[in-house]
Amino acid sequence: MIATLKLSLLILLAGEAEPSPLAKFQLHNREARAARERSDHAAYLRHVRVVQSLLPGNASVRYSLARAYALNGHRDSAVAELATLARQGFAYRVLEEPAFAGMAGQEAFRKVAAELLANGPGEGAARLESLKLPDEMRGEAITWSPASRSFLLGGEGGVHSLAPDGGSSRLLGRWDAQVLGIRADPATATFLTCVNHEEAGTSQVARHRLSDGALLATYPLPAAGALCNDIALLPDGGFAVTDSNNSLVFRLEGGRLAPLSFSRPIFLPNGIAADPASGRLFVADANGILVHDIAAGASWHLEPEATSIAGIDGMIWHKGALVGVQNQTIPARLLRIRPDSAARRAEVAVLLADPAVGNSATVAAMDDEAFVYSRSRDEGAQDQPRLLRVRL
Repeated sequence: MIATLKLSLLILLAGEAEPSPLAKFQLHNREARAARERSDHAAYLRHVRVVQSLLPGNASVRYSLARAYALNGHRDSAVAELATLARQGFAYRVLEEPAFAGMAGQEAFRKVAAELLANGPGEGAARLESLKLPDEMRGEAITWSPASRSFLLGGEGGVHSLAPDGGSSRLLGRWDAQVLGIRADPATATFLTCVNHEEAGTSQVARHRLSDGALLATYPLPAAGALCNDIALLPDGGFAVTDSNNSLVFRLEGGRLAPLSFSRPIFLPNGIAADPASGRLFVADANGILVHDIAAGASWHLEPEATSIAGIDGMIWHKGALVGVQNQTIPARLLRIRPDSAARRAEVAVLLADPAVGNSATVAAMDDEAFVYSRSRDEGAQDQPRLLRVRL
C-alpha cells in the first residue's frame, strides 16, 4: 500500500505543469525579500540568482545579486556584478551599503566604488529651464496634444490643459480616481486616460473629447485586480494598454479590450509606445523593452548597446526613437533609445541623469524638447510640481 501511494505521488508530481516565468519570478522575488529580512543570506542569494536569471537586463536586480554575493562572502563575484553596473553608467552608492562594509579594504572593490561614484548623479547638458506648475496639477500623467497645442496633465482629481509656456491652464474634467497614463489622439480630437478607482475596484481606459473633457466611452480592463498604467496609439486607429498588476497588454478590438499574445514573457509592463511606420509595439517591463510585431505576432527583446533599459516607467515614440523615464535605478535617467531598422538593437543616449527624474514617471515631447513631469514622492513635501525640460 505504501509503495502504491509513493508511485501515485510520483505520477502526480510528474504531471504538474512547470510554473510560468511570471509565477516563478513572483515566487522567488517574494522569497528573496523574506530571506533578506530574516538575514538568511544563503536563501537570499539562492532566490536572487533565480530572479536574475529571469530578469538579466534589470540593473536593480543585478545590484541585489552583488549584495547577496557580498553577504555570502563571494567578494569577487560581487565586484564583477558591480563592475557591470559601472560600465552601464549607473552610480549605486556601494560605500553606503552595509552588505559591502567588509569589502572596504579590497582594492578591486575600492576601484569599482570610485567608478560608480564618478558616474553621477549629475545633470545632463541637454537640460533646460523647468516650467513650474500650479499645486492643483499634482499627478504623474502627461501628454502633448498637437491638436490643441497644449500639454494634458492628469493625476488624482482630473485632467488639466496647460499652455506650452506654462502661462495658462484650464480644467478639462474632474473625477475621484487616479489617472496614471494619458495619450492625446489627434485623429479623433480626443484623449485617452488610464483611470483606476481603488475603492470601486475598477480599472479602465476612458476616451474624452479634447475640447471640453466630456466622457465619450469607457473600456474596462478584463482582468481581476487590473492596474491600467499606460496607453499607446496603434496604426489602425485603436490603442494598446498595459496592465501592470497582471503583466498583461490589451488591445482594442471590436470596441472591447482583448489580451495581446506575446511569444516572450512579460514582467510587470509599464510604459508602452508604437511606431506607426513599422507597426511595431514597444513594451517596457522589468527586464527591458519587448518589441512586438503586431501583424506577424512575433515578439523579441530590444538589445541596448552598453547599458540597461529595464525599469522604464513612462515611454513615448518620437521622431524614430523611444524616449523613456527610467526611475528605478541610481541615478534615475531620461533615455533616448533609437532602434535599428529591424528593431533588434538600439543606441541609447542618456539625456538626463538626475535625482529629480526619480520623482517622475511620464514624459511628453513637443517639437525637439522632452518634458518630464516631476513631483515629490513625499506627500508632506512643499516643493512645487514642475516640468523638467530637456533638449532632444
